[in-house]
Amino acid sequence: MKLKELVTNAREFADKNSPSLLTGIGIAGLIGTAIMVYKASPKIHYILDGYKAANDLAETKEEKRENTKQMLKELAPVVLPPAGLMIATGAAIIGANNVSSRRIAMLSAAYSMSNEALKTLQVKTEEIFDPKRVQQVKDAVAQKKLDDRNVNTAVDNVILTRDGDVLCLDCYSGRLFRSSAQKIGQSINELSADVQSDMYVSLNDLYDKIGLDRIPMGEDFGWNVDDLNRGQLMISLSSALTKDKQPCLVIDYDVSPRMDYRRLH
Repeated sequence: MKLKELVTNAREFADKNSPSLLTGIGIAGLIGTAIMVYKASPKIHYILDGYKAANDLAETKEEKRENTKQMLKELAPVVLPPAGLMIATGAAIIGANNVSSRRIAMLSAAYSMSNEALKTLQVKTEEIFDPKRVQQVKDAVAQKKLDDRNVNTAVDNVILTRDGDVLCLDCYSGRLFRSSAQKIGQSINELSADVQSDMYVSLNDLYDKIGLDRIPMGEDFGWNVDDLNRGQLMISLSSALTKDKQPCLVIDYDVSPRMDYRRLH
């Protein structure tokens, strides 16, 4: 391989893995700083003890000033290397954080654009095609997701919510539970009203309404007023059949919950 190719590959690897590389450098720097400080400590104490003894013998201010200059001169080569390494370590850690933050911001922007495009497609589809036709497509997509999930009610854990006995699948968390179309539809309507009054809601707010336990990431994702279409959140309720021919309601999200839902534009 030519030198130019090696340099190009190395540069691409460094750009792609810069947060990990900078974090590794930061960790190595912390360890190196600790070792250097440990090794320098006896010499620092020796210099400071000599400075104190010399000052005790000094009779004039001029002698004390000279002692101070001498002490700083002796300390500099001992203290500066670990101090310099500590500064470089801090810069590496800050750099890793900045690179990661920029990448997260870019991913968030790309995700928002994709979500907006999906919302536009969904709205236009509902405007152009007959509602029954649109629901047929949603049911077909729901059937595919249910098939991929390979639901087996004899083995899978099915959560009982006391709101109905129809099998339901939440596509986001992958949980199976028993409820009813009426309860879920009512919960979606209530959540949509909450968005209009409170400006945003979390994914866990939906789970509270349909009787499911909250999940850790449920507070990190949600929707705001920008996600509404004619006052409603774009959450679909479709029909499908399990492999053993049990009817199942599938909750799908035409506009996915997002991390920046608390940020209003």
